[in-house]
Amino acid sequence: MIRVFLFVVLVFGVPAFLSAQVFLVEGTIVDEQTLDPVPYASINVVGSSSGTSSNADGSFALKVPELHTFKKFSIKISCIGYENLIVDSPTETLAIRLKPTRTILKEVIVFGKDLTPQKIVQRAFDNIPRNYNSKPFVYRTFYRHYCRDDDVYGRLIEAAVEVYKRKGYRIMQTYPGSKDEVRVTQLRRSFDNTKVNTNHVPIALYNILATDIAGYQSNMKSSDDNWIASMGFQEVSGLKKYINLFRFDFRGITAFDNEEVYEIDYRLKADTIRLSSGLAYPIDFHGTLFITTNSYAFVKAESIRATKADTLATTALYQRNGNKYYLYHAIREGKSFSRQLNFQHAFRIELITTDILTRDFPVFEGKEPGKETLFTIPFDTTFWERNNTLKATPLEEEIVADLERSSSLSDQFKTYRDVEQERYLSGKEDEARFNLFVERNHGRVLYLSFWASTNKTSVSELTEARKIVEKFKSKIAFVHLSVDDDILSWKETLRKNKLESPYVTHFRIGPDSDAAKLFDFVQVPHYVLVDRKGFFVDQDARRPDDPELEKDFLRLLSETID
Repeated sequence: MIRVFLFVVLVFGVPAFLSAQVFLVEGTIVDEQTLDPVPYASINVVGSSSGTSSNADGSFALKVPELHTFKKFSIKISCIGYENLIVDSPTETLAIRLKPTRTILKEVIVFGKDLTPQKIVQRAFDNIPRNYNSKPFVYRTFYRHYCRDDDVYGRLIEAAVEVYKRKGYRIMQTYPGSKDEVRVTQLRRSFDNTKVNTNHVPIALYNILATDIAGYQSNMKSSDDNWIASMGFQEVSGLKKYINLFRFDFRGITAFDNEEVYEIDYRLKADTIRLSSGLAYPIDFHGTLFITTNSYAFVKAESIRATKADTLATTALYQRNGNKYYLYHAIREGKSFSRQLNFQHAFRIELITTDILTRDFPVFEGKEPGKETLFTIPFDTTFWERNNTLKATPLEEEIVADLERSSSLSDQFKTYRDVEQERYLSGKEDEARFNLFVERNHGRVLYLSFWASTNKTSVSELTEARKIVEKFKSKIAFVHLSVDDDILSWKETLRKNKLESPYVTHFRIGPDSDAAKLFDFVQVPHYVLVDRKGFFVDQDARRPDDPELEKDFLRLLSETID
């Protein structure tokens, strides 16, 4: 028989502490009838806003603050479809099994004309200011983000993040950050070994916050064609604005936190969105909403959006604290296939609420941080030992194994900032040298090539460029500008492909350089022509193997400088 325990380490009958201030409770939650794991359950200290969530395998680790450990305390476990469970004084080994609630099937439900599934969803949106805290408050959260290329994991980021909702849920925002403030207080991360590391955002806080459909909804005024861009695979849902484009169906009534909950499926109506060609846009868009029958509050929202090459799935779960609801677990995962590089990139982002501050909290300002800001956050091992995180699953043991191919993850956590800062700042130094090079070469025609070692086309075209370099080496200044994040990969590509030449100047300016932003290109390789006066005469110049490029060179060389 499978036995699952909620346990606390004991030393001579006294609770064992991780430090003088923190007491650890760990466990795995299963269904009482099937013994299957119960994922994404809310675990809270009774009488407190401190808590955590179970992972995909139903496991959790709750670190209880000292404030609660010198008196008897209880923990509350709740999950949609199950009865609440209160565990008093968890100071010994306990078996945790949640009892499923009785589900009322849709065939048994009788509704009047004024209570259709769509109208219930509309009421839920209308009641957000009433059901969710509309006053300023702060979420304290734990953020986890990992990526993989095909079956190999290449990046892991974990962070402690504070979200200051200045307007609470009183105003629905059209995108995260328009009214809210965010700041990262702690950070640990691996090196980024994915194939798209040059395009990775440093941290995707706004991306995961947008999963909160009670807080963010698109209000874009656009045609149906543009609606694809505003709602398809972008951050913010448009379910409220475009509610008439969906079909809604009852699945039944379940329960959450001692309340009955409607379970409603929704799906984009067939052939709703059409391309300019007249063909239907090939997107499968559906999900499920869980809404309380009494107050019409969202307690869970799921969505899946899929095209032939891309898939995006999101989940947002809410819990009641006092008489208001708050986000307690958000999940965003997706995958996309790169035809150019012939591989599939996948990611998973999770955010769990570890505490909610509704009064006497510090007010702050902050937007989603960039790479330079993240470099200022030191790795603090003590913090990660004492504070709540999302317990790792066996799947994540595989992630660790992939990430530790070069060095241990603990070493990467400790050295990431110094190593990456050196790589990043060396790019800044190279950009400064590039600017000086342009200044000193005023009067010459410049041919700029933006490229990346991870892009096979880039490398191939630079190899092909040797021919035209040889032909114009005394007349044209050829400059290869790498947007690589990894200085070692850049140097190795130069060496392996014999790209260095006395007639070509190389700079590694990195993906966040001002030069890369100035020309605003979508992808590499990208080429720019600069005339003898220093003007960027062609910001989308011809490729090295284009026969017409020679004519462009000759035209610019024939021009005189006034």
